[in-house]
Amino acid sequence: TEINFINNSYILLKGKISLIGTENEPIKITSNNTSGSLIIIEAKDKSILKNVVFSNLKLPYFPDLGITGNITFYNSPVTISNCSFLNLNAEDSLNVIGSTLELNNSYFKGSFSDALDLDFVKAKIKNVYFENIGNDAIDVSGSEVDANNIFISGAQDKGISVGEKSIFSITNVSVFQTNIAFASKDLSVLNLSNLYIKNNGLCLSASVLLIDNNQALQI
Repeated sequence: TEINFINNSYILLKGKISLIGTENEPIKITSNNTSGSLIIIEAKDKSILKNVVFSNLKLPYFPDLGITGNITFYNSPVTISNCSFLNLNAEDSLNVIGSTLELNNSYFKGSFSDALDLDFVKAKIKNVYFENIGNDAIDVSGSEVDANNIFISGAQDKGISVGEKSIFSITNVSVFQTNIAFASKDLSVLNLSNLYIKNNGLCLSASVLLIDNNQALQI
């Protein structure tokens, strides 16, 4: 199955969506004239995206909706696995707001700005790869995130940005060639273990860095 967006078209659903392809025959959602967006709002039931390739989409202009993501889930739980987000042109390639997210075995490449933007979300992320990102690979605000096995290469701004009292715990993370590998602000908590970082402008930017249970370093 292939959906080709033209003439600033988009899909807006008030309810869940299920897009389930196979490994050998994924669903393809694309545009040959740079348009297209998928917006899911106020879904009570969980959406499922599995084996889907999103490519070459450009966010239409939504002055009333305030949408910033090529793919947006607003107050709508979603599970995403084995999906690719390639060359998407918007402020966020994937934006999840006020929802729960499970994101597994997926790939982001060539995002115009942020690849994954989470606002007030409870998320579990595993085996996700980010390559050649125009701004932040992962941008988190007011959220609780558990992540494992994350690979980031070539984010123009931050590999992982955590703000607005978020709690972000990540194990097994590699970050290469970013401006700032990790940034934590706004009383957020960033727990890191098993890191491999190389060729970044800065390794860490933080307002308070916890050394152990009894000490803190102001930066």
